[in-house]
Amino acid sequence: MISRRTALRLTGAGLAGLGAGGLGLSSPAVAQFRDEPLKTIVARPDQVQLHWQNAGRNYETLADLYDDLSAQGLHIQALMNAGIYEVGPDGTYQPQGLHIEQGAALRPLNTRSARNANFYLKPNGVFYIDAQGAHIVRTQDYGPSNPLRLATQSGPLLFDAQGMHPRFLENSDSRKRRNAVGVREDGQVVFALADLPLNFWDFATKLREEEGCKAALYLDGAISNLWLASDGIAPNPWQPFAGMLSVTA
Repeated sequence: MISRRTALRLTGAGLAGLGAGGLGLSSPAVAQFRDEPLKTIVARPDQVQLHWQNAGRNYETLADLYDDLSAQGLHIQALMNAGIYEVGPDGTYQPQGLHIEQGAALRPLNTRSARNANFYLKPNGVFYIDAQGAHIVRTQDYGPSNPLRLATQSGPLLFDAQGMHPRFLENSDSRKRRNAVGVREDGQVVFALADLPLNFWDFATKLREEEGCKAALYLDGAISNLWLASDGIAPNPWQPFAGMLSVTA
């Protein structure tokens, strides 16, 4: 088991949904990072789970989730934050959009519109898994005919069969740390983190051309983290999240 006393990888701090990974300009000095590989893991849909609360209490951090899954005897391969979140009425963090885990809908689909927020950069979308496998659809097209095992909503939708998100600019200076989930042609799921800053266009292009995804959904920005067991370090115990995704053997 990995101890919290081992070296920690710290991510940037901030609250998702309040500007993290936004479209604002940033320094062009990081342009060389567009050629850096993404940090990724590929998993079968049956290996993927979504988590938010345990016995009515938020897990909050990747380290909290790691401890609980380890206590269940699960072999954890990866942990990653899920969709954008917000502060709920009780002051704790809650998913900003649809959240279904273990077949139970804990948060409803969010079809509202707003300006200057990644979640509402339409089209946004939903990543979900049912008995037929993993899917990514635009929010306006969401209406599954089968029971769902899990679902997380976020935005923007990076690309799908209809093409790249229409608001993305190939030479945008808005380069941020970003994470996403993608679905490949073979049905497998890709968890991806741009550990070094990329703009939306380059991030989407890498997921499509280098990772073989047929569709991909942005999850969050600067605060994002993808922990891999192969890193040999402990999950981050500092950055709070709401929904989190896991890959277990």
